[in-house]
Amino acid sequence: MSRQHLLLVALYLVAWKDCITVLSQTASSNTLAVLATYPCESDKEYFDISALQCLPCSQAQGYFPATDQLSCVLCDPTSGNDTSFNDGYFSTATWTAASLTAAGTCQCASTAATSIVSSMQIAGRRFQRCIQCPAGTTVDADTNSCIAASGASATAPGDLKYVVDSLNTNGAGITLAFATQAVIQNVQDSSGNSRAITIPQSLPLSVWQGPAARACMDAGGRVACNSLANLCVLQMYNGGVAACQIYNELVAAASGNRRVSSSNSALPKPATGALPWLYYVPGTSYLTAGDVDVQVSMSSSAPPLHFVLSAYDINGTWMGLQNWTLQLQLCGASVREAPMWTRFGVNYVSSCSIDLSDLLAQLDYTSNRPRFYDPYIQQDSGLLYPLPIKLLNRPDTANSNQQTGHVRRFFFIDTLLSESTASDKDQGRQAVVFPSEMGLLVQIHPDNRDRIYPPVLTIKYSAMHTGSTSPVMSAKFSVTYTNPSELTGAFWYSWQTMLIVLLILLGGPLWVWRVMLYIRKKMNAPMDLELLLYAVLTAADVFSFALVVTLLLVSPIILYMYLDTCSLHVACCTECCQVQSAGPRA
Repeated sequence: MSRQHLLLVALYLVAWKDCITVLSQTASSNTLAVLATYPCESDKEYFDISALQCLPCSQAQGYFPATDQLSCVLCDPTSGNDTSFNDGYFSTATWTAASLTAAGTCQCASTAATSIVSSMQIAGRRFQRCIQCPAGTTVDADTNSCIAASGASATAPGDLKYVVDSLNTNGAGITLAFATQAVIQNVQDSSGNSRAITIPQSLPLSVWQGPAARACMDAGGRVACNSLANLCVLQMYNGGVAACQIYNELVAAASGNRRVSSSNSALPKPATGALPWLYYVPGTSYLTAGDVDVQVSMSSSAPPLHFVLSAYDINGTWMGLQNWTLQLQLCGASVREAPMWTRFGVNYVSSCSIDLSDLLAQLDYTSNRPRFYDPYIQQDSGLLYPLPIKLLNRPDTANSNQQTGHVRRFFFIDTLLSESTASDKDQGRQAVVFPSEMGLLVQIHPDNRDRIYPPVLTIKYSAMHTGSTSPVMSAKFSVTYTNPSELTGAFWYSWQTMLIVLLILLGGPLWVWRVMLYIRKKMNAPMDLELLLYAVLTAADVFSFALVVTLLLVSPIILYMYLDTCSLHVACCTECCQVQSAGPRA
């Protein structure tokens, strides 16, 4: 091989080596493999748990790695103030600008002795702020926190006293000594006897009431105001308990009226400010309102009514909107039967006997229980129309006319109110409160048969003792579609009139014909009592036959109405066409 050939081979090998190196580097840069190094070697980087790699925190923008190196923390350069309520804790904070040092730590720009650097997280963002301790507190260097000058931290009883004292200066008349006491009426035990149970320091009233009331009064926080309202609902809207009294006082302050009951509003919904709507204004015609934009039909192809629940946790957290179909039926039902009550014209009854285990099995343990609901019916336009609730256990209106005392919110199953925080009491649950009867009434509008009045939900609560042997109690969920009384009366009057007319049309000519034949036979005989007796007997014979023929003609119509979504039921009766569903102990 010549020298030139050797030189070409050498050049070829060098080129091939460079090509292999480039290909190797290209393949390396396109690989899906990553080098996960945690903790990061640099104290200015954080570990991205999505990309599994260390990335730098921008110190120029005030960020530095968190202690766990899993995110960047912002040293907050802003100032401001805030009041918040979260899961039973009320807090107020005023902060000043903080700055990031060259060493990567956050410090207060001011060297005041009443400042602390506090770490917090909001909406997924982590940051540190320079918090100014409020008046009457000092800095605790060991815990890096603000404590009261006496050494005691803020407490739920302290928040409750603050609110009660503030409202009582305006004449509220709230008794602080009984503010956390709960009374559950008619608690049934295994022997069938009922008694009232008094809980001196009820768990939800001791934990949430004070902080929620203070955050609602001072800052108008929606979550806090809903928590306060829920504690009123939990006690059956009793106007004598502290939660309801505080609610009414705060609503009065927001609306300018001393009480909701004295409101002169033309609308059933009073002005409540940041608080949720609980009470309907008395004296309004909300039960017969004609503004429910829902078109109904007996046709089997008509869409079902669409009911919606706005759900809340006891601490005021909104749990979202839920379609009301299968839930809230203590007795349960098959998937086929359970949603049938939303079909217009189909009466629905689900009844059974239940014990403690059946109730506890239906508790929602995914959040703080119990759950609270505001019911609505969805209109054809998509808007939600509120449903009034008649609470049969409400002490203020338990024996009053059904046209008054309606409310907006209810709860499902509660075990918390009977739990006590008192050291000398049994801290476990003593009773379970549940809706033993839930009935939804849907009434047709008398002037427009394809429209309805606002559906009304009626609830009766019962309480079951949680001893070693619990009682077996009844439960019922029902839905009734009906006419106003004037339409029912008009239907029967028209039906009777139609029967009489048919009887006369069918039997009258036949009766006259038979009487005329008799007269011809007796033409030469005197018209005496015999003719009158014959006419009466013939009338009974002819018209009974006419009645049988009339019923045979009408029966197919009644059968068709019965099969077609129970039209006859909605038109006239209350016994026919209802779906029966039995529960676990029916």
